[in-house]
Amino acid sequence: MANVLGEEKREQILALGRLGWSLRRIEREIHVRRETAGLAASPRQSENWDGPYFGADWGFSTDPTVLLKMWVHNKRLHIEHEAYKVGCDIVDTPKLFDTVPGSRRYVIRADCARPETINHVQRAGFRMEAATKWPKSVEDGITLLRSFEKIVIHPRCKNMIQEARLYSYKTDKLTGDVLPDIIDRHNHCWDAARYGLLPLIRRRAPVFRGAVYAPWRWV
Repeated sequence: MANVLGEEKREQILALGRLGWSLRRIEREIHVRRETAGLAASPRQSENWDGPYFGADWGFSTDPTVLLKMWVHNKRLHIEHEAYKVGCDIVDTPKLFDTVPGSRRYVIRADCARPETINHVQRAGFRMEAATKWPKSVEDGITLLRSFEKIVIHPRCKNMIQEARLYSYKTDKLTGDVLPDIIDRHNHCWDAARYGLLPLIRRRAPVFRGAVYAPWRWV
């Protein structure tokens, strides 16, 4: 088993640690001694992880209420935890959100369409604020998501994984061409991700005299 780590192996250990892997599992799966892996995953080594970021989307009848916990590291988005429930009553929302570690400690940015739900969750002790929207805010959020080199989803986030498989653009029925419009299905977790990452999303500049938009890329 390895005792000396290269930078690539160190990054791998940090990513697995953020995704909840124990030192014992890391030792077993990637053949690095627990003692060595523990040093690699120390807070000093993981200072360049940004986050966590929390985003929430509200359910309506058959739609789910969703909370995501996310991190950004090395141009990658890591989705670590999810809370997901269809038909969640407003009074049960705080209990649902408590299943996500740290949800009461950090700011949660939530869909602004339900101010009464936001108010209820705030009164329950959560640091929640409404995520602002603007024309093309969905497209701007998708631009940010697409700019990550990878989006890493923890296996426990089963609904997020399902949406990642099903999320898609519309296609022209006659030509089969992919259109720039998103199909409005399988997007509740993705909406929560956009809300949570709101501080990282750069709005498109207003159009003046035929000026064109310049999409923002992750740097």
